[in-house]
Amino acid sequence: MIFFTTGLIETNELLKKSITVLKEKGLYIRSPYIIVKDESEMVKDKSYLSGF
Repeated sequence: MIFFTTGLIETNELLKKSITVLKEKGLYIRSPYIIVKDESEMVKDKSYLSGF
């Protein structure tokens, strides 16, 4: 069990170091994220289906 835990910790450290190097070189691409609104809008009619 200790072998796997040590392997995971070392892999995580390697990932952090590689991300740091990529950021320094300007090559790191972040994954996209979606902003979640606090309120939702209700659909009042079905005009959004007019293209189908």
